[in-house]
Amino acid sequence: MSTSTLDNATETVRGIVHRTFFASPIFSAGLLRTDDGQFVRFRGKFCAAEGDALALVGRWMKDPKYGHQFDAEGLSYALPETRDGLVQYLASHPAFKGNWLYTAVTRAAKTCIILGDRWGLKHAAAKNNTIKRRTFLSLWASQGGAPKS
Repeated sequence: MSTSTLDNATETVRGIVHRTFFASPIFSAGLLRTDDGQFVRFRGKFCAAEGDALALVGRWMKDPKYGHQFDAEGLSYALPETRDGLVQYLASHPAFKGNWLYTAVTRAAKTCIILGDRWGLKHAAAKNNTIKRRTFLSLWASQGGAPKS
């Protein structure tokens, strides 16, 4: 399947994701409502969720199956500025599904700094909906620090 580029010039399109037709951690396609009220079909190698405020950088193209759309090569998120808004964003965005605390601690090369309150850390450590792991995160959270070796 071939695609044709309508204009070779790079543009920036800003707006709110109105609808996602497909979203995964590595690719999204959907409908963006621009700042001036227009609706734009987009696609790109990033994760977008409905309600996300985005600035997409890319080119207009025509896909044989999906028609005229914006092929985003890059983007920036307008993240919520309040604590509650950021918590809601992280809790509901598909890019942050899974056990992020386990991933952060086990992937850190030298140091892992975790910001948050004791309640949030305790509940994140208790979240284990994939496989049984022996990480001692619950013990670490209840003692207020890393276990002694």
